[in-house]
Amino acid sequence: MTGARQLQEVELDVRKRVQGEKHPDTLSSKINLASTLHSQGALSSARKLQEAALEVCERVLGEEHPVTLSLMGNLASTLWDQGDWPGAMQLHKEVVEVSKRVLGKEHPDTLRSMNNLASVLLSQGDLSGAKELQESVLVVCKQVYGEKHPHTLVAIGQLANTLHCQGDLPGARKLQLAVLEDTSSLLGNDHPNTLKAMGNLAFTLWQQGEVEEARRLQRGCVAGCERTLGPIHPFTQATAGVLMQMGGDTA
Repeated sequence: MTGARQLQEVELDVRKRVQGEKHPDTLSSKINLASTLHSQGALSSARKLQEAALEVCERVLGEEHPVTLSLMGNLASTLWDQGDWPGAMQLHKEVVEVSKRVLGKEHPDTLRSMNNLASVLLSQGDLSGAKELQESVLVVCKQVYGEKHPHTLVAIGQLANTLHCQGDLPGARKLQLAVLEDTSSLLGNDHPNTLKAMGNLAFTLWQQGEVEEARRLQRGCVAGCERTLGPIHPFTQATAGVLMQMGGDTA
């Protein structure tokens, strides 16, 4: 990933000099580099690039252009990961509203933006609002993509997290187990979506008192994160922290 980042930085620098800040290729390079920075946990650098790109997109392409909406969603996700939930919520609400109007309720970007908004609502304690959005998204995902498509599995996992927060641990566990099995089969054991599903199920099991099975799953999650994301990635460190909370270790 470091090599990819270096190549993207060189590409962006060349495009700025040759094509200018407002050229679509320059914007694309900036957005790609920001995505790489985000995935590496360099959130401040990703946010700076996203904000700069968004300013140009709004001015050149317009506020309702799909590229602008996508970038707004990316920036909102970065804000959320930084803990700026009010800022993230405001952006996500704008993206959902415009996406429904411009792209339609069944468009993948609209569904993604609705799920992102539900995550922010959940983080701020609006469980009923989050659940309502997630259930709407899940119905459409099943109709459009099918039961085991990655988009559908993500939607199921997010609904499971809300059930967990509402105290419905058996309901959450049932959904999380299905998501883990299907995601692992579809994407592989070390895919970030699989690792996230593994960690979610482990935490539910731990809260239900199944400590040893929870630790076993969480150890697998930590090991997978270290292989896939690296030991210093924020998600890797967070999963290791949860394992310590469970009284386990990474050995």
